[in-house]
Amino acid sequence: MKKILFPLATAIFFSANAIAQSSGIFPGEPFNGMQVNYSITGATISKYTDVPGYTWTRSLVVTDIQKGSTLGISGSLQAGGLGCTVTVSVSAGNKTSSGTYEVKPGTPMNFQQEVAIPKDAAAANISVNMNGHYSMGGGSRGVVVQGGWDGKWGAQNKTAEPDKYKPAPSKVAILKDLLKIYGDESKIPRGLVSNGPDNNKLWWFDNKYDDYTCGAYQSRVLGMLDNIKYGNDPEQKKLLEGYEYGPIQANCGVTPGGHQAVVIYPKGTDWRETGTVLDPWPEQKSKSYTIEEWKKIFPYGVNPSGYYKGQYPICGGSGYTDPRKTELTTQETNWYKSLAKKRQEVYKNIKDLTERKRRMKIDYMNRNIDTRAAADCPLNMYIKDANGRISGFPGGVLRTEIEDVSVNTFQLADGTYWTELAYPSNAGYNIILKGTGNGAAEVYSGFYMQDEPAGRAVYKYSLPVSNGKEYMLNQAGENTAIKITNDVKNKRAAINGVKIASASDEGNEITNAGKEEKIYDNGNIYGVNNGPVSATQFAVTQTTFITRIENYHYFNNGKQPGTITLVNAWGKKIGPWQASGTLGQGGVQNAYWVVRPNISLPPGKYTVLDSDPASWSTNTQSANKGFTTVWGYTQ
Repeated sequence: MKKILFPLATAIFFSANAIAQSSGIFPGEPFNGMQVNYSITGATISKYTDVPGYTWTRSLVVTDIQKGSTLGISGSLQAGGLGCTVTVSVSAGNKTSSGTYEVKPGTPMNFQQEVAIPKDAAAANISVNMNGHYSMGGGSRGVVVQGGWDGKWGAQNKTAEPDKYKPAPSKVAILKDLLKIYGDESKIPRGLVSNGPDNNKLWWFDNKYDDYTCGAYQSRVLGMLDNIKYGNDPEQKKLLEGYEYGPIQANCGVTPGGHQAVVIYPKGTDWRETGTVLDPWPEQKSKSYTIEEWKKIFPYGVNPSGYYKGQYPICGGSGYTDPRKTELTTQETNWYKSLAKKRQEVYKNIKDLTERKRRMKIDYMNRNIDTRAAADCPLNMYIKDANGRISGFPGGVLRTEIEDVSVNTFQLADGTYWTELAYPSNAGYNIILKGTGNGAAEVYSGFYMQDEPAGRAVYKYSLPVSNGKEYMLNQAGENTAIKITNDVKNKRAAINGVKIASASDEGNEITNAGKEEKIYDNGNIYGVNNGPVSATQFAVTQTTFITRIENYHYFNNGKQPGTITLVNAWGKKIGPWQASGTLGQGGVQNAYWVVRPNISLPPGKYTVLDSDPASWSTNTQSANKGFTTVWGYTQ
C-alpha cells in the first residue's frame, strides 16, 4: 500500500471539459483502502475541488442538468481496514434515490442510484459518503464525493474547508463513539489471561477470575450502557438516542445460561440482522463483532438473555429499567447473608453498588447450578435424562431440552472445542461423551462449584479417544469412573480420575496463561496486502517464556495453516510449529495462524518465519513486515 502524504491546509483545484469531469477515480490513491470509481449521467460537471484530510472530499461544480432524462451515479467502491459503510444519494426536484452499501475489505462492490429528472426540477444533488470502519480508538476516516445544482446555470457546491468537512453524525459515526467508550479499560478491564476458555478453566480453582467470565463481562457492559443512558453527560446520552441495547446469550436455547454478551442495534431494526455485539470474553478485552461474525463463533441458540427477562426491550420489557432503582429481594438478601465470609468479600470488592447488585442477582439465580463437566478434546458431550431429553451436543448439534442444564462451547486456537455442561447436583445426570476423532482427551468433573474454590472438588480424567467410541461419566457421586459403553473388547473398560487441587496441577498451558502478556505486536488498523518484503523481528531483553505466536493471513484464498518458525541472531532455527487457524473479521476462515511453542528464549533478537509468506498480511504502516503478535512472560 502506498503511503499518502498531503498538506492539510491545501485545496487542489482541477478543471477540464465538462464530459471529462462526469467520471473519475477518487482519491487517486486509496485513502486507508477507500476509493470510489464513479460515473455521472444527466448532469454537466465543469470542474471539481479536492480537499484532503481525515475525510477526503471532492466537491463537484454542477452547471446544468438534463431535464426529462435520468440523473444517476454508478461505479465501484473499495475499502480497507474492517470495511466501510457507504451511502449513495441522488435527487432531482422532488425525486430521491438513496442506498447503503456495506463494503468488505479487499472486495470491490458495484453501486448505482438514479432518478428521473422532473421537467420542472429546480434543484439537484449527488453524493457518495464513505465511512471507514476501524478498531476502537482508530478515529474517523472517510471519502466524500458531492455536488449540487440550485436551478441556475453554473451553480457550484460550496467547497469544503481543508480538513474541516464533517458529515452530519451518522449511525456509523455514533457507533464509533460508543465503541470508543467501550474500549476504555477503566470501564471494561482487560482480563488476567489472553482468552476466555483459559480464564474459565482457572476460575474452577481461583475466584480472582470471577470478574472475567462472560456473565461478569456482560454485566459490566450493560452497566456502561446504562450509565450512558441514565447518566448526567448530555453528549453521551445523545449517543443512545438512535440505538437500543440489551443482553443476549448463545448455546443454551431460551433458558438462562450458556454464553452471555450484549448487543447494540439501531432503533426500529431487528438486532438479529443489524446488531453489533460487545463481547470482551473471547479475547479478555473490549472487542466488538457484527452479529454475523459473532454467530460464526457462537453459532447455536442465539437468543435474548434469560437472566434479564422484562428488563430490556429485547428481553420482553416494555422499555428499560433503571438499575440504580433496583434492589435485592428478601430471598436474595437472605441468600447473601448465608454465604461464607470469603464469598461475601467477593461482592464487597465490587465498588460500584449497581454492578454489585446485578452480579448478586445473577449468582442467586445460579445458586443451585453447582455441578459441572467440561471437555477440551475431540469429544461431543451431552446429557440424556430418564425421559430421553437431551442437552448438549449429540452429533455436534446443539440440543437444549433439559431446562436446568446450561451448555457452552467455544472453538480454541488449536481448532478443537472446549465444551462445558452445568446443572444442579441433585439431578445426578449421566454425562455421555462420543469420540469425534482419534487422540488424547481430557475431561473435568467438578462438584460444589458455587462454593469457595477451596471447598470445590475437581477431578481430571485422561483417556485415549477413538472416533465413534462412546463413554459415560455418572456424576451422582464424586470421582466415579468413566466407562466405555460400546466396546466390550476393550480391557480398560473404566478410567478413574485424579483430584486436582489447583491450576498448577494442569501443566504449562493453564499455568502460563495466567502470566501471559503481549510482548510484540506490529498490527495496525489500515488495509492490508500480502507478501512482506522486510523481516519481522522482535527482541527480548531477559529470558522469556514464549506461550503463543499469531501470524495474520487475511487474504489467504482458502490456504490451510502452515508452520511458524523462529530464527535467532546466529541463524539457528527454533521450531517449526504447526499452526491452527481461527476466524478473522468478516468471518474469514483461518485468518489467524496460531502456534503455542511453550519454550524459553534467552535475551536476543528473533526473526519470525512463515511457511506461506505469499499470503502473510502486511502493509506500509508495518514497514512492509508480516503482521505478527507474540505472547509470553519473563522468567
